[in-house]
Formats: sequence, structure tokens, C-alpha cells
Amino acid sequence: MTITDDELKMLTDKSSRDPEVVELYRQHDFLTAYGRHTDLRVKDNPELAIGGEWEEYGNIQRDFLIAQGLKPHHRLLDVGCGTGRLARKIVPFLDEWNYVGLDISSQALSNADRLSIGEGWSKRNPRFFQSSMELFGYFDFAWAFSVFIHLPSDIIELMIPGVLRRLAPGGKFYFSYVPTNLPDNTRTGLKQFKHPLSLYEKLAANLGYSLVEVPWPGRQRILKMERR
Repeated sequence: MTITDDELKMLTDKSSRDPEVVELYRQHDFLTAYGRHTDLRVKDNPELAIGGEWEEYGNIQRDFLIAQGLKPHHRLLDVGCGTGRLARKIVPFLDEWNYVGLDISSQALSNADRLSIGEGWSKRNPRFFQSSMELFGYFDFAWAFSVFIHLPSDIIELMIPGVLRRLAPGGKFYFSYVPTNLPDNTRTGLKQFKHPLSLYEKLAANLGYSLVEVPWPGRQRILKMERR
């Protein structure tokens, strides 16, 4: 799904006015362009590359997951782990080998790995992967924060079942979304999409999962999927 001139004219985000970035989305499929776009952002500023609020949102995410029942012996899959904002907060809480981060950006993963060594939490043996094909085992918790707002719905419809297949019995999947009245898959930026709640409700129903909103202190909303 490369971007067309007509689509580009409808966008208002800063990136859509950057010729170097636009060329990525002209020449490559969406996921390849998005990964390379993120690589550029990480090289410029690893903390701002994933939205900033580095310390605050690392703490909020960690505290939220622990309040939801995450224990040190649980295995956590962090989908869209970025440059390590959550990892650096949650890995020291978890037992060894119990954190796996997954991201499309090789530069983001390299930054997270460097942080783990520089800040001393590499001894907990976190693992970072660029492809879901590298994953093994099952997880008690899966988490995807500020991920689906950057993806078209056809990719979301593939990703969510893939994550759910990695849940252990009784496992839970939490992810963020932004309420909207716009039609599904409305593209507002090179890597910004709007999706209504009905997209996730339909997916959950078709897959035999319940879907509930969980209280969250941040600007986005959090949904939880778990087996009925």
C-alpha cells in the first residue's frame, strides 16, 4: 500500500511535508516505509521517536500492568516496544527471561538493547525481536501501547489474532485506542489512522474473546481482550 498523490494532499501531519519521509511511503509498502520512517526518528531523538513523555509514560505503563495483576513470574510480550520506554521500567520488576519486546524498527530495538546494557537491566535477559516469526513460547500478558493508531485496519486484523495465539491459558491482551467518529481506516497522517471501537468489538466477537475498557490515567483509552 504505497501512498498516492491524492492521498497525500489530504494529510496534515508534519511528516507528510518532509520530502525524504514522503519518498519512503511512495516507494515502499506501508510496513517497510513505517519501519524506515521510525528508524530516522530514532536516529534523530530516541525518546521523542515514540512520542516523548519518556519517564512519565514508562512509569504509567509499568504501574498499570502491575495493577492489572502482572507478577514477576509472568511472561510479558510488549508489542511495539519502541526504544525501551516501558522495558527499562518493567524488566527490573520481572524475573529473568520474562520480557520480550517486538518492534518494526531495527534502530528502536538497537536503542533498547543499548539501554539495557547501559542502565544495568540486561542481566534480566530481556529479548528484542523485529519479527513475530522469532517469538517462541506463550505469554501471560501482552501489551500494545500507541501501536494501532499507526496501522491500517487490514494489518490490525492480522496482528491481533497473531498476538492472541501467543497467549497462555488465562492470558490477557491490553492495547490502547483513541475514540473517533470518523469512518474506519481514515488516514490522517503518513503513519496515523483512525479506527472506531466497532473494529475491535467485531474482531473480539469473531475470535471468541471478551472486550472491556479498563480505567487508564492517560489520554488514550485501554481495552482488554481475554478468552470468554
